[in-house]
Amino acid sequence: MARHFKEGNAPAETKKSPPRAKRKRSLRQVIYSLLLVVFAGVFLFSGWMLLQNLWIKPAQNQAVNDDIRDIFSQAMENTVTDDDSQGSTTGQESTAEGQDAYDIREGLRRSEAVRYLAENVNSDIVGWITVDGTVIDYPVLQSSVEDDEYYLKRNYKKQYSSYGSIFLDSYCSTAGDMQVLYGHSMNDGSMFRGLLSFGEPGVVAASPVIQYDTAGESSQWLIISVFKTNTLPSQGEIFSYIRTGFSSSQDKLEYLYQVMQRSMVNTHVGVNESDDLLLLSTCSYEFSDFRTVVVARRLREGEALPAVNVTYAEHALYPDCWYQKYGGSAYPWPQTFGEAQAQGLTDWYR
Repeated sequence: MARHFKEGNAPAETKKSPPRAKRKRSLRQVIYSLLLVVFAGVFLFSGWMLLQNLWIKPAQNQAVNDDIRDIFSQAMENTVTDDDSQGSTTGQESTAEGQDAYDIREGLRRSEAVRYLAENVNSDIVGWITVDGTVIDYPVLQSSVEDDEYYLKRNYKKQYSSYGSIFLDSYCSTAGDMQVLYGHSMNDGSMFRGLLSFGEPGVVAASPVIQYDTAGESSQWLIISVFKTNTLPSQGEIFSYIRTGFSSSQDKLEYLYQVMQRSMVNTHVGVNESDDLLLLSTCSYEFSDFRTVVVARRLREGEALPAVNVTYAEHALYPDCWYQKYGGSAYPWPQTFGEAQAQGLTDWYR
């Protein structure tokens, strides 16, 4: 029998659920959209970081260093020495006497410029280091022993910078016989990066002298050793190359012996326990936490700059990990300087 419904009493239509395949497609689209947003964010962040590291930060660091160089140069130009006020005694800077007078005035200007920076820019500025043929041309900072790595991540303005500053070990004195300078090795070639190639004779021959000026004096230093060393016990015995002083002349002589036997180059510059030493240390990347170290001694009073003659060292001593990776074996160096001298292995001692 047929059913009859009154108008308005028809049964409600039953809602149909979307097919399961359609629901899966919708969920998949949402996931794809989220992933697209994440990937786009990662791409943009990576691009920004790349831009920062390759262009922005190097440009900022360059600008900061250019500013202090300009101030240093201007301070030098504004320094008037006694010789300037009296005029040249020879009138010809090309003569040996005239050149000596020029060098003295130049040194006075550089020292006075460092003093100016300490008094007017930052009292922690204790020096200025320049190595011709490299980009090394920076102020030298020194913090207190309470915060000896203060300038590891700060520029001379005391602002945070991944480039940091060239800084003197807080336990050293600019008047002492051992000064240790630290600096980062930056990928853009700045700070102490250029030191990494000083294991090559040609590189050292092109830059054999370090100009180092303090408020007390302007001085030149001759490179005597360049070596690579480890800081991790797993890489071999650790050479404690960072020294800020010596207990005796013999202590210093034994230290020099350790420094010279490790040198990759022979600069044929004599050195002895009476010489003042300058050490430049930076990170190296042959192995984890490696260091490249350049050691120089002060040009002696009345000493002329020697002729450049740099060769590979015959028996350079490396950490154990070096031989494990590159082959070869360590030369059987005697234990002490006296034993080495008896065997004729200390031709550098002069």
